Order: sequence, then structure tokens, then C-alpha cells
Amino acid sequence: MVDVLLSPDNRFTLDSLMAKRDMVEDRLSTDMKTRTRRVLSWLERARQEEDDQDAAFVFYWIAFEAVYGEWTREGQAQRANFKKLFEKATAADTKNTIRDEVLDNLGDTILEVVANPYIFEPFWDYYNGNSDSDDEWQNLLISDVERVSVRLENGDAVEPLAAAFERLCVVRNQLFRGEATWNRYVNRSQIEDGTEILAFVVLALADLMLDKPEAFDHPSRYPSVESDTAETVEDVADYAIAVNVHRRIRDGQERVYSSAEVRKELGLDD
Repeated sequence: MVDVLLSPDNRFTLDSLMAKRDMVEDRLSTDMKTRTRRVLSWLERARQEEDDQDAAFVFYWIAFEAVYGEWTREGQAQRANFKKLFEKATAADTKNTIRDEVLDNLGDTILEVVANPYIFEPFWDYYNGNSDSDDEWQNLLISDVERVSVRLENGDAVEPLAAAFERLCVVRNQLFRGEATWNRYVNRSQIEDGTEILAFVVLALADLMLDKPEAFDHPSRYPSVESDTAETVEDVADYAIAVNVHRRIRDGQERVYSSAEVRKELGLDD
């Protein structure tokens, strides 16, 4: 399990986040109640994966998506979106928890993630024949590593985090789309480094959501609506059954009985 140092008074845990959620729940909007419940549920699940970092990464990533709350269609730039998220988070983080942790403890890990060619999309573009120049992806990678290194030296946490999460998106794709082997040694570094970064960032963001809910509050794409739509769902289910019965009758797979036959069978005319 990844041990995460977070707050200026040295530490907060998932248990403390759950306790804080219970204290502030009454002042959260309906959407924020749902999102914080989802975030903490996936953090709890990730915490159970002490011996399986592939699984831990997956569950931490789902928790991150629950915090993030804004997703884009395939092909849209993720780095710019991550940058907006971390700009918003660091602005709300008046105790500088995120900035201090990145600069004091996570900088080397972030640089290792950013410098890893196997989670850098331009490398795979070249490898899969979508780019003609071997030098192109290498130059892009070197330039990005240098930019992130300079930002860290200058005390900036936003750009390094955005770059790291752009890379972790590739790890996510490799895992979620079956493009990686479970527990395979060849991808250990990005899984281990990514899990370390995620464990800190998601807990820190969840804490900020509870402290400054107004900074993260926006409608969920998939809110919890089962209580409002239960009757509609039942109607649709009944309709689907009726359509299937009609198809079977039309295709001669089910017999239709006349009212006279039914009355006779039930003995109603006796």
C-alpha cells in the first residue's frame, strides 16, 4: 500500500476524509454528495490492494475520474484539461499542500514518469508507423522533460502534474483496453510511479473538495437518478417484453389464442 503524506500537520488518511465528509455533508450540493461518495468508495477499494499495484492503479484512477468530474471525447487534448484542473486545485489549496508535496517529495517520481518513452504517445505514433521521424518523438520527449524540470525548479506544481497525468492516461489506456499484461515486469516502473502519484493527488483533491466544494461543484454527467426514473425504467422494460412477444408471434414462434379458446380452457362458459 502506498503511504501518503499530505497535510501541513503531517498526515491525513482516508478515514479522516470520511469523517470530514460526514461533518460537512449537509452543506454539500446533491451533485457533490454523490461525487464525494463515489470518490471515497473507490479510494477505499484502492486501499485494499496492498499486493496488486495494477489493481490499485485502476481503482485510484477511477477515484481520480470521480474527482475530475469532467471528461472529453477521444482525441481531445487531455493535458490542457488536466492543467485547468490543477490550476483550480492549487488556487483553492491555500495551505499549499499539493505544491509542497510535489516539490518536496514527488518531483523525482514525476520526472521519471514524464521521461518514460513507453507512456509517451509520440513514441507509439512512431513505433506504429504514424510518424516518419525517430528524431521527432525523441526531441519532443527531451523538450518536455526539460520544461517540466525547469518548472519544478521554479516552484511550479501545475505543469509537472499536468504532464505526468498526460502520461498516466497512456498507462490507463494500456490497462483498461487490455494492452498490458497483469503483473508484468516490463511495465512495473510506470505502474509503481503512477500509483504513488495517484494515491497522493486523489486524496489531496478529495480533501479540497470537502474544504472548498464550491470550487469543484458542477453537474455530473451521470448523476444518481434511479429514484426519479424507476417508473420510467419499469415502463421501458415492459415495452421491451411486449416487443419481444410481438416478434415471436409474428415469426410463428408463439401461438395466439382466441377469447373463445381461453374461456373454454378456463371453464368460464360451463
